[in-house]
Amino acid sequence: MKSICKSGLTKNFGLQIVLFILIVSLMISCECVPDINTPKIISPENYSQAILINCSNLNDISVFSDEVEVISKLNNNTENFEYYKFWSGDRFVRVKDSQTLNTIQNFPVSFVNKQLYTIAFFNVGNKLKYIVAGDSLKSLKFNNFSHFKIINAIENNPKINLQIIENNQTIFNFNNLNNNISDYYPINYGIYTIKVLNSENSKLILEKNFDFQINSAYNLIISGNIENTLSTRIHKLNIPE
Repeated sequence: MKSICKSGLTKNFGLQIVLFILIVSLMISCECVPDINTPKIISPENYSQAILINCSNLNDISVFSDEVEVISKLNNNTENFEYYKFWSGDRFVRVKDSQTLNTIQNFPVSFVNKQLYTIAFFNVGNKLKYIVAGDSLKSLKFNNFSHFKIINAIENNPKINLQIIENNQTIFNFNNLNNNISDYYPINYGIYTIKVLNSENSKLILEKNFDFQINSAYNLIISGNIENTLSTRIHKLNIPE
């Protein structure tokens, strides 16, 4: 009887040792799984970059690249614009109201790796709309010129005429512009007058002077309501790394 009990105790003790070794081995070899709240980041290799412009009637919007937050509060009155990183490839851009956190837009974009883009948001009625365009900033040849592109993101997408004038001479005359992001146009550096007119009756809506500096590129942003809150912002671009 003593022999049998001793044998059982030996087996139990041996089993405990095996279990202890197994548990220790698992603890040593375990790779900790990131917490579900661990911040997600855009890949340092597979990304594109886009300037984001909020011309909507929402004070702040949040923009996501798939599930990665790109910016939490993109203000509709900011004068400071920068290029933000997005996942390259076939992706979705999600937009939320920063106050309510409700998703108000979700759309696909095919981002080419390391390429630049411009994305502008505006309203048609109560719906948030968007414009996406490639940005050829890196390929511009300045040669002592300036360059500008027009970002027309007026509420409800009315047609406008846009004139760029120097010393009472019209240098550029764009007629019946819908909401759009143009290509870059070369222009001599200097001070110009920008005029926005109603395309239906040629009524002057807005007039403003801008100074285009040598060897520089600009976004000419037109936004607001054509009836009473139309505004223009001009943004000097910096080539991102």
